[in-house]
Amino acid sequence: MITEANFLPGSGLIEEPIGLAYIASLLEKNDYSVNILDNNIDKLDDEQILNYIKSKRPKTICIGFTTLQADDAYKLCNIIKKDFQDIHLVLCGVHPTLMPEEAFSKGNADFVVIGEEETTTLELTNALKEGKNFRDIPGLAFKENGKIIINQPRKLIKDLDNLPFPAYHLLKWKKYQTNIHGKYENKRAFNVIASRGCSFKCNFCLGSMLYGGSLRLRTVDNVIKEIGWIISNYGIEYIHFEDNDFLLRTEEWIKEFCNKIISKKIKFKWLIQTRVDSVIRFKEHLNEMRKAGCVGVELGIESGDEIVLKKINKGININKMKIANDLLKKSDIDPFYLMISYNEGENLDSAYKSAKLIYELENNCNAKSEFIPYIKNLKRNGEIPIMGHQSLPTIGTQFREDIDKKGAFFAKKWSDYTIDKINFIPIELLSDIPVKNGVDNDSVNTHIKKYENQIKEYMSTSFYLPENLVNDNFKTYEDYAGFLSELYSLCNGTTTVKKLAESISKTHNLSIQITVSGLMILSILRLIKSKNQRA
Repeated sequence: MITEANFLPGSGLIEEPIGLAYIASLLEKNDYSVNILDNNIDKLDDEQILNYIKSKRPKTICIGFTTLQADDAYKLCNIIKKDFQDIHLVLCGVHPTLMPEEAFSKGNADFVVIGEEETTTLELTNALKEGKNFRDIPGLAFKENGKIIINQPRKLIKDLDNLPFPAYHLLKWKKYQTNIHGKYENKRAFNVIASRGCSFKCNFCLGSMLYGGSLRLRTVDNVIKEIGWIISNYGIEYIHFEDNDFLLRTEEWIKEFCNKIISKKIKFKWLIQTRVDSVIRFKEHLNEMRKAGCVGVELGIESGDEIVLKKINKGININKMKIANDLLKKSDIDPFYLMISYNEGENLDSAYKSAKLIYELENNCNAKSEFIPYIKNLKRNGEIPIMGHQSLPTIGTQFREDIDKKGAFFAKKWSDYTIDKINFIPIELLSDIPVKNGVDNDSVNTHIKKYENQIKEYMSTSFYLPENLVNDNFKTYEDYAGFLSELYSLCNGTTTVKKLAESISKTHNLSIQITVSGLMILSILRLIKSKNQRA
């Protein structure tokens, strides 16, 4: 049996656990009987989970989870082990890979799979069946005489074509919410992974750490075969490619992929995630991609502040963003902008610069007046084209190293590790000084109310202002607008963001995050700006 730990509220759409589905398919291919329980969908309580296990009587339970799910996963592990001591408990996923010792101590695990799970899990299952030595299984950790043994690392799977397609038949697949955005937002899509790995070194990403900076591609024929299998077996005609960067491959691969889709008349629409420099590199093939059904691209923009882009080691600039955006629109491919708030290096002006950049990208212009509130006309085809989230200093990333020297870090437990919370505020922002931008105090409240709908739209995209942060602290928008007006009145041009936030935290019993996010909204409205302005 394979299970997914509970998905925590406020973490976005529930998507199929593709990693566990890959493990299940490989086990089934080798004649093992497998069930998947995804409690994000089934929502069973503790007693129901135990009854489910009793009914299935598995010999092994594999639980996969991220850092965000770790607290929930450990609770589940201990519930299972209390009643089923004879069941082998295997933990896998990103968090056990990063913290195997904790998986044993808190999760009561019998085994921990480190790195890519499929082959290791199969070899472990075979060893349990045949009574073989666990020491010969790369990528496995286990306990022997009370001591944790961590075997040599497993080499990455060379030929991804050898993996069977994910076992979606074991999932209640109609209940998942994957989509490809925009006008197709309400159309059910499936995720497909056509490659693994990434050669770039963005400081916030685990990709290069987990996969060693290497890129492994499935063949065109194998990917197209899976798409045909999805269409014929599930009636799904929308595909969301989950590759870190779909265009991080050869032109020959893309040409062959598009040509075969067109020549075989495979009818489906698809969306990819990529970088702006990759779009520019493939500019000659964008029209061909559109003919083959590519309707959207998630672009890793991250920030509209050049200093921040350098700080997070993104390796792109705003000029490249505009070129890539223009190329996509000319090819009738919708760009969707992936943004991260509260990056390293941000100051008060960073929020304004990011909002201004989105406005310019959406309207294909170079905005001149700084007094245009760049939160107008956000919607495209009924959807806001921003996918924003807060920065997250994930364990194992360069971002996480010396985090206390880089700013204020707020996560106290694993369930705090969500991109929908403000877990980090950079030191450059805390030490910044807000100054008023020529609007008198009496006019501010009117100004804030005027843009109520746009501010709410920013809240819905989690762009600098997580919706839950406002809803948990203010009964109405009017209350929040009043808070913003008061916050503006306190910007005297001498007090730092940190001191201002600490003062309000004491007098109003509000978190530092509420005050800082409020200042960022005032910056987006251009009611305030940084005293320490930079180019």
